Formats: sequence, C-alpha cells, structure tokens
Amino acid sequence: MAVRPDDCVVVEDAPAGIRAGRAAGATVVAVTSTHPADDLGDADAVVPSLAHLEVARQAAGLTLRVRGA
Repeated sequence: MAVRPDDCVVVEDAPAGIRAGRAAGATVVAVTSTHPADDLGDADAVVPSLAHLEVARQAAGLTLRVRGA
C-alpha cells in the first residue's frame, strides 16, 4: 500500500490484533465488541462501537476523532 505505519490506524477488537497493530507502529483503536475494555488497554483509544469514531477529509488526508467514549 506504500503507506507508512505511523500514518495508519488499526481498528481492532482483540488483544492479539492490538499487539500486532502496535508492533507495526500504527495508531490502534480498540472496539469493545468481543472483549471488555480492561482486556484492550494497550490500544491508543478504546470505544464501545464504531459510532464513536468520526473520520473527516482534510487537505493533508484523513483525520480520525474519537467522540463520546
């Protein structure tokens, strides 16, 4: 994909996926759909659903904002 890992966001619902995203150097957002938030603590942000993520197009690319989590 020719994208630097630090320009990527991984959205995951499992501890193993969170670890993989962190190891790759990406920002990681965890969704508590299959595991409780306590099990997903290595993520940069934890949300109860994807409805708590807002993606906006900017001149420099996309931005991601976590809201109301």
